[in-house]
Amino acid sequence: MTKRIAFVTDHLEHLEENDTTTLLLMQAAQNYGYQLFWMEVSDLHIQQSRPVGYMAPISVEGGRVVLGESFLAPLDQLNLLWWRKSPPFAPDTLFALDALQMLPPSTAVLNAPRTLRNLNEHLFALRFPSFCPPSLVTKHPDAIRAFLSEVGGKATIRPLHASQGHNMFFLRMGDPNTKLLSELLTQQGQQYVLVQKMINDTELDGDKRLFLLNGNFLGVALQVPGMGELRGSFNRGAKPVSVQLSEKDQAIIRTVGPVLREEGIFLASLDVSDGLLIELNLSCPIGLAELQQVSSQSVTDPIFHTLGQAL
Repeated sequence: MTKRIAFVTDHLEHLEENDTTTLLLMQAAQNYGYQLFWMEVSDLHIQQSRPVGYMAPISVEGGRVVLGESFLAPLDQLNLLWWRKSPPFAPDTLFALDALQMLPPSTAVLNAPRTLRNLNEHLFALRFPSFCPPSLVTKHPDAIRAFLSEVGGKATIRPLHASQGHNMFFLRMGDPNTKLLSELLTQQGQQYVLVQKMINDTELDGDKRLFLLNGNFLGVALQVPGMGELRGSFNRGAKPVSVQLSEKDQAIIRTVGPVLREEGIFLASLDVSDGLLIELNLSCPIGLAELQQVSSQSVTDPIFHTLGQAL
C-alpha cells in the first residue's frame, strides 16, 4: 500500500528559489514510492473537531514542483505530514501547529508540533549554557550597549523570532550605527532581541552546520562565507566544504541529541563556531543539498530508512 506524505511549506515560488532541502526531501520521498501532497499553512483548518486541509498532489520534475488539483481531505488520511515552514510564526502558523496536535498517532508529524509551537529556537539553544557564547535576551537598548562592553565590544544581534540566518547584524563598540541598530531592532524597546558575543569575525572562517537525525549525527559541512559576508550560512549563499567533527562538536551532539529526540525533533541543524552552539533550527532546517555536495553517500537514504521503520 502506497504511503501518503504531505509537505507544509512556504509559497512554492519561495520553495523553488530558496529551499533546496525541501525539494531534495520531496524528490527522495518520490523515489521511495511515497504519494506526495503539498499545502500551505492557510490550507489547514479544523472541521467537526478534525484537522483537515486543502492539499494538492505533487510530483518533482527537474527540480520543479508540478501541482495537481487541490482537494479537501482529513489530515488523518496521511501517513506523514512534514512541516517545512520557516519562522517567524504568525498567529495563523500557531493555529496550524495547534491543529496538527489533534492528529492521531497513526499520522506522524515532523517535527513535533508541540515542540515547534512551544519552544523558540533561539531560546531552546540557551538551554545548553556550557555550549553557548555569552548571550543576552532583552528589549532594552541600554542593556545591549552595556552587554557589548562586557563581552569585548563585538556581538551579533537579531530579533528573537527571526528566521535562521536572517535579520542578523553585527554590533561593534564605537560604531555610530550600534545605538541606531539597538533601537531599531528592539522597536524602541518593544521587541525582544538575542545578543551574543561574536565568536569569530574572520571572513576566511565559517560555521559548521551539523545535522542530527532523531538525535543522532547525520552529517556536517563547513559554511564558507560568500563575498561581503562575515559569517557563513547556507541561508545567505555560503559554499559547502568538507570538514571533520572536533571533540567539542561531538560533545554538543552527545548533549543536545538526546534532548532533541525526547522533544520529538526528527531532523535538526546546529550551527557551531569554535565548539560553541551559535544557532539551532528545528522547524525548517536547510542545507541538506549542500551537505550532499560534500558527502560520498546519500544523505536522504538514512532519513527515509528511519522513516520506513517508524511508519
